[in-house]
Amino acid sequence: MRWFVLLLGAAVLAGGEALIAWPAIVCADEQHSVTLHLPGGQASFGWDGGLPLALTVPEGGGEALLLLPQPRGTAVIGALHSGGAEERFSVRLVDAAEAWPVVGLRDGQPVDADGTAVVLVDRRRTANDVRRARLGAAAPARPNGRPLLVGDAMATAFGSPWSGLMAEQRSGAGHAVLVALADPGRPRSIVWCPDQVALIAGTWAEEGRLCSALSRRLAALGIAPRLVVALPPAPVDPARRDEASGRAQALRAAAYAAGWQTIDLAAAAGEAQAANGIVGGLWAEFPVGAALKRVHQALADELSR
Repeated sequence: MRWFVLLLGAAVLAGGEALIAWPAIVCADEQHSVTLHLPGGQASFGWDGGLPLALTVPEGGGEALLLLPQPRGTAVIGALHSGGAEERFSVRLVDAAEAWPVVGLRDGQPVDADGTAVVLVDRRRTANDVRRARLGAAAPARPNGRPLLVGDAMATAFGSPWSGLMAEQRSGAGHAVLVALADPGRPRSIVWCPDQVALIAGTWAEEGRLCSALSRRLAALGIAPRLVVALPPAPVDPARRDEASGRAQALRAAAYAAGWQTIDLAAAAGEAQAANGIVGGLWAEFPVGAALKRVHQALADELSR
């Protein structure tokens, strides 16, 4: 297993703080935008042995956006200095094909058993990879274990479309899906229901990375369950409709590229204001009544395949 340790040093001044934002799944050939919130003054950030980047933060503090390459090798250290003070923050980067050491979340970030933030490092699938797979040994067999349903149960006070489904159910929003899939077992199918948190927070552009990362992990395990993204029901708020449509297209493209299938729960539910309607002028977050039953049936049909 390859280890990378990113140590983030930060000034600790009265009323000041420093934070780092890094995706939970990255590609090995990428650079990443890292946002730091710092107290005012001079600072620098860089990997040990590399050229540090100088920063000047206005008095009173502010945010600095850096474009950083991934660390290489083992025990790579980055440091942010200001006024001679320093703190350290560790991140463990693990190849997505290897065992995912994700056991929980801290501040929404996947962490291992020691509380260290975990970042899964994926590799882009190339045309050569596809050709080698076609010309190589026989494809891994599909397991015959109980289907696995992960993600958002879309529950309201009026019920959940997951209720009564013949599958092992592991619900959770955001990066909790990485915890749910760290030990996938040997299910014949895995159906992922992405949650609405990503849409509300505007972070959905990267969520499709899960498709590729999980495909690589399952290939390393030598199993090939049927993999399905259940595209979420449409939001009631008209202001989010265009973004929801773009998100669905991005998820569909990510699924296709990684060899997954999709089912469209928005189509199953029908028009959102009717599907989520409770009584005149009131709507639930997710489909209710007959629409809930249609979404339930769409999931049931898929899990039976």
